[in-house]
Amino acid sequence: MSHIFVSYSKQNKDYAYGLADFLQTNGFNVWIDRTGIEYGVDWWDAIVAGLRDCGAFLVIMTPESKASEWVKKETFLALQWRKPMFPLLLNGDNWELFVLTQFASVEDGGMPDGDLLKRLGEHVTPRGKGENKSRLTTRVQAESAPLPQPSSPSRFDVDAAIDAFGTAFRARNWSEALNILGRIRASGEDPTPFDPDAQELRVQSEIETENRFREEQAWLAERDKQYKRLRVIESYADPETVWAALQTFWKTFPDYDPDEIAVDARPRQILTPSAKLLPAPFAWIDIPGTIGKNWTGKPYKIGKYPVTNAQFKLFVDAGGYGERRWWTEAGWDARARGWVLNDTNLKETGKPWGEPRYWRDGKWNEAEQPVVGVSWYEAVAYCLWLSEVTGETIMLLTEEQWWYAAQGDDSRAYPWGNDWDCQRCNNSVEPCESEVTTPVREYEGKGNSPFNVIDMAGNVWEWCLTDTDAGTNDVNSLAETRFLGGGSWIIDYSGIFRCDFRIGSNPCGRNFHRGFRLARLS
Repeated sequence: MSHIFVSYSKQNKDYAYGLADFLQTNGFNVWIDRTGIEYGVDWWDAIVAGLRDCGAFLVIMTPESKASEWVKKETFLALQWRKPMFPLLLNGDNWELFVLTQFASVEDGGMPDGDLLKRLGEHVTPRGKGENKSRLTTRVQAESAPLPQPSSPSRFDVDAAIDAFGTAFRARNWSEALNILGRIRASGEDPTPFDPDAQELRVQSEIETENRFREEQAWLAERDKQYKRLRVIESYADPETVWAALQTFWKTFPDYDPDEIAVDARPRQILTPSAKLLPAPFAWIDIPGTIGKNWTGKPYKIGKYPVTNAQFKLFVDAGGYGERRWWTEAGWDARARGWVLNDTNLKETGKPWGEPRYWRDGKWNEAEQPVVGVSWYEAVAYCLWLSEVTGETIMLLTEEQWWYAAQGDDSRAYPWGNDWDCQRCNNSVEPCESEVTTPVREYEGKGNSPFNVIDMAGNVWEWCLTDTDAGTNDVNSLAETRFLGGGSWIIDYSGIFRCDFRIGSNPCGRNFHRGFRLARLS
């Protein structure tokens, strides 16, 4: 006579008894222990018989039942005999054994829904409602009636099971592979050197990999579907509508825009020339194109002073640290990782950059002091932001541009001439000893370059565009060092302030003696 076998921990007996009554009311024959006592040898024979003859195995999953040796035995025996499994999750997590099996949640303490009853009915034919004809329902019944004699299952062939596991694993049939592992455990046979626990971890890892792959493919499919809709919207809508739709799309798929829909849809800003936008002191100085002794190149403009805190604040206030389009790919990654360079040691902090490193330190943050604690990546992001809001082509100087603006055509040693004088710039060469950066106008008229550019020696090292290893000027290259010009306030050796002194550093460096100045090509 077909029936449902209910496996449970005695700690959950109240729910189990209520479940049995519910199933019986719906016409199913049920096998369940209602005594709540530990099993004896004779009683285990009855359990074996109940399992052998059942049409469905229903286990109530809780942390207590997962730890129960008796529930484990019942479950593994049911797996070995390939009984239809119906896990019910009462509390806790789904069991690894049932990762590929549909389970029903009854975490609210209620009875399972009609879907489970329907699936049970595919394996156990319901009788008349309220009628329970199973002769194995309780221990009292079992003791008052002769027990069926279970036939002894044939000896388990562990070698054949291991071979079958290999076949299932190669076929990526994870449900069957887990099923076989359960039968090997339940058999009591020693499978050494085969390790069921290690093999189960392999299976679980493969399942997780497949799940991640499926999720990724679903994510990509959804992205492409929504982007196709964007293209349709672009074909008929005004730029404002397209831009709004693009912002919604970017919330789920940040910055994805292979067809550059944003180019025409982005709201046009009212452009303000950099000379008006940037707080004083700021001015552009024209550097002529020439075919002279020391420079062969096109004319350009150079910032008269290093970029100040007041000028950099515009970028911070504009959300510059949160806007992907103003950063190179490597710079955006460095920002997210929170790289810090101490001496020669590069450390990932995991705290994304949100402002210059010493932005809130009063020693460095007066309005006209040069901004410090900025990496090369932050300096480039500032230039890209400023180019967008002004419509001008602004970038860091190349090494040659910096060198020519500092030295001119006469190959002088220092911006002001050939003789060292510590009074002409902010430095720590004896007898001058500096402890901090100075306002960028502090040495105006004292250490001017041939083109009247200020602070091209001392105060702060200035990031430049050039890759010091390759000698190239590609803003998107993954260069490990970028040129620094001019020396800084902390340097105590005059030779380092020479215009022809050449040094590079990791672009992640954010120290208190590094800043930058601007170049403009149009």
